[in-house]
Amino acid sequence: MKKIVHLLLLASSFLFLGCAEKEQQIVFKDKPVCVEQQKIERPQSTQIRVHNDDIDVAVAYKTAIYGSLDFYEKQVDRNNNFCKEIENTKGELNARW
Repeated sequence: MKKIVHLLLLASSFLFLGCAEKEQQIVFKDKPVCVEQQKIERPQSTQIRVHNDDIDVAVAYKTAIYGSLDFYEKQVDRNNNFCKEIENTKGELNARW
């Protein structure tokens, strides 16, 4: 009996969905927010004592850190250049009007 009641309620909810007014969806245009980013200083090289078996691990760790820093610096440069381009296009658009 409970299953029949649940099915009837579910079916009636679909009936009311068809009668509801459909609101027009609002689509917002993306607007980038620009903040000038600064690069951090790279850590100074330090000498550590490592067992011969662990040299490969230490070199891989160093390579991973420098790879992450290189990626970070490229992202900062890309973001700053993108923000400069946006500022230039805003200036050109304002000059036209």
